[in-house]
Amino acid sequence: RQVLQHLHSVQLRLQPQEAPGTEARLQELSVPRDQEEDEDKEEEEGDGDTPEASDVELSES
Repeated sequence: RQVLQHLHSVQLRLQPQEAPGTEARLQELSVPRDQEEDEDKEEEEGDGDTPEASDVELSES
């Protein structure tokens, strides 16, 4: 996060056309932890009948 903040400030001076993308990434990282955890729980509570990719075992036969 600190690296992105520094990169953003440098981009504002040297490459202003790149700065909005970096700012968007910084805002994504600024999402409160509580909100991220709520989103994770919603994903986990989804369809219990569908196997997750990690649950499926592939045979080599």
